[in-house]
Amino acid sequence: IKSGGNAHDIGAATGLTGSLLEKLQDGNQVAKNPSMDQAIAEVIRREDRFGSLQYSVGGGGDVAFQPTYSGPGVVIPPEGQPQAAMARLFPMSGVVAQSNRAMVHASQGSVLDLVADQYELFSKQLGGADRQKLEAHRDLVRDLEKTLVGVSNAQCGNIPTLPQGSGDWFNDRTDAFTKIIASAVSCDLSRVLSLTMATLPASLCGPQADPSADVHQMYAHHGHENEVANAVMTDYYRTHANHFKDLVQTLDAIPEGNGSVLDNTLVVWCSELANGWHEMDPWPVVMAGGGMFNMGRYVRWAKNTPNPSPVAN
Repeated sequence: IKSGGNAHDIGAATGLTGSLLEKLQDGNQVAKNPSMDQAIAEVIRREDRFGSLQYSVGGGGDVAFQPTYSGPGVVIPPEGQPQAAMARLFPMSGVVAQSNRAMVHASQGSVLDLVADQYELFSKQLGGADRQKLEAHRDLVRDLEKTLVGVSNAQCGNIPTLPQGSGDWFNDRTDAFTKIIASAVSCDLSRVLSLTMATLPASLCGPQADPSADVHQMYAHHGHENEVANAVMTDYYRTHANHFKDLVQTLDAIPEGNGSVLDNTLVVWCSELANGWHEMDPWPVVMAGGGMFNMGRYVRWAKNTPNPSPVAN
């Protein structure tokens, strides 16, 4: 991850990992822990479903600004195209009938089963380190096979229809991923999902924002010292609050058991920084949903966060 002391990159790398950053010889910095979503996924995932899914609205190709780590220094890049996300979740939708999916996979068989003899023969010829790498690759392929079969055979009555689009690409894409996330959760295709959002376009930041402005430079950095910038950033966060509300309401509208999907889901909203002038305290986090958390509270923790970066000012 290329940070070099940039507060946004540092915040993205540390927000969900709780990690101090490690400075590499090339000057880059990486989190030394997996992110909490991945730690949770290891515990609650199903072997025959996606362990976790990462999506992004804008900036999907920039892995230097992603909060999810599978391990020390290993960033998980998100999917930024709703159509591609749909194709991965519902690979047979509209192509092969639900009743025929099991037959298709049964006829294809397991790739690893087909090459089991060759694998064993080749493995015996390798040294310890190379054998471990081959075994790790085998295990990854086996997990992928389980996931593909499990997802293809999943019974899901909540396959979303993506919105046609209103011309507002940011909100349209957010709406699409909201529906995809809700469908994935309700169909138990994955139990851990994340949605990362790039900087909002100025058109979504209220009437006082210049539509052609760079929101980051013109408003976010000056919200504490300029009334117009403060008003624009208030509308900025109001827009994101509505995105959060839409996801919560979508989950709450899907029946599950004696309640709704939301009753069995924890939704977390956070940013990489505490404010527009690059401070990291107090870091705001909003949670909604059911589970074991006592909701309806405002909790303020003591300011005791260490500087996560060895090169940050």
